[in-house]
Amino acid sequence: MMVVVEDKAAVESSHNRSVIARWTGWSLLGLVASLLVAHGGAMAIAGDRATGILDVPTIAQYYSHGGLGVLYWQHGLGAVLFGAFVAGFWLLNKDRVTKPVDAMLLGAGVVAAAAVVPLGLTVLGLQAALAKLAGAGQPDALLAVFVSWDWIYNSLFYWLEVMWVGAFSLVMLRTALFPRWIGVWGLVVAATHVFHSTVLLTGMPDAVTLPGTALFLVWLITIGVKLVRWQQ
Repeated sequence: MMVVVEDKAAVESSHNRSVIARWTGWSLLGLVASLLVAHGGAMAIAGDRATGILDVPTIAQYYSHGGLGVLYWQHGLGAVLFGAFVAGFWLLNKDRVTKPVDAMLLGAGVVAAAAVVPLGLTVLGLQAALAKLAGAGQPDALLAVFVSWDWIYNSLFYWLEVMWVGAFSLVMLRTALFPRWIGVWGLVVAATHVFHSTVLLTGMPDAVTLPGTALFLVWLITIGVKLVRWQQ
């Protein structure tokens, strides 16, 4: 009888993990979809994004395009979905970490990833404010808001991503929740984000971040698909 009870509990636990994994995966894929809508839509409407500049007329011209505010608003949902992904990743791994180092990595990754949600919403709020100010013909108020957004999002924000991507990737490697190549891929992504954090500081063109950004997006999609198709 004890064996039957234990087997039933094991089956139920496996089912629960599968449900968590699938919802975690869909949350991550939803985030990527929202991200692509926001950035792809902005590029279609206003062209290449404004960054690393102090020219007020250029900033005003970019943010005066109608529809940008709606794109930033919808991406708030992406931030919420990312929070769901972080919670799901923690739930899937918390019982797998058996060593103090692994627990520290998981905790550090969760803290950094959780911080992305409020900071991401702040960044979106700053961009929505830029669109509002440009649309209202208030160019004098644009520069301070723009520079704040630019340095938060296009430089310092990357350090949070280095931390959570790197920590989650190491957890993947140590717990075998994912194939090892996904964990290694994540470490490469984390390294590219260290480089990305220096682009604004050194004055390099924004285009140099495109390969690393593409690598990051495909990595996220791969993780999302793996979770949605969870078999364990």
